[in-house]
Amino acid sequence: MITGTQTIILNEKNQILVAKRSCIKKLAANKWNLIGGKVEEFDKSIYVSAIREIKEEVNLNIRESDLELVQHKIANWEDIKFNCYTFLTRVKNPKVKLNPEHSDCEFINIEDLDNYDFVGFTKEELKQLINGLI
Repeated sequence: MITGTQTIILNEKNQILVAKRSCIKKLAANKWNLIGGKVEEFDKSIYVSAIREIKEEVNLNIRESDLELVQHKIANWEDIKFNCYTFLTRVKNPKVKLNPEHSDCEFINIEDLDNYDFVGFTKEELKQLINGLI
C-alpha cells in the first residue's frame, strides 16, 4: 500500500489549483490532479509530506498551521492500493512555479472540473468534498 497526500489549494476566489501530470510520468501521465504525492520515509508526518510536495510541485510555501486534514480514505487505482490523506489550504495571490513533473497548472472553478481528465478522485466526489468546505 502506498501512503500519500494531496491538497486542495484554494485561492481567494475559491478556485482550486489543479496540475497536469507530465507525459514523462509512469502513473497517470497527462491526467490532472491535486497537488501531492507519496509520503517518503524521511517525512516526519503527513503534514510535512504535504508541505514538501506543495513546495516541490508548485513552489508555494505553506505552514503546517495552514493545512486542515479534510479526508482520509483507502482507494484502489490500477491494482494499486492507496492510503490517501487530503488536506485543504487557502492562499492569497499565489505565484505558482511548476516543476518538470507537471506540464501545466490552473486555478479553476469547481463547476469546470468536468472539463479535465482527472485522477485521484471522481469529479463528483471532489465537487462534493469541496462544496462541503467552502
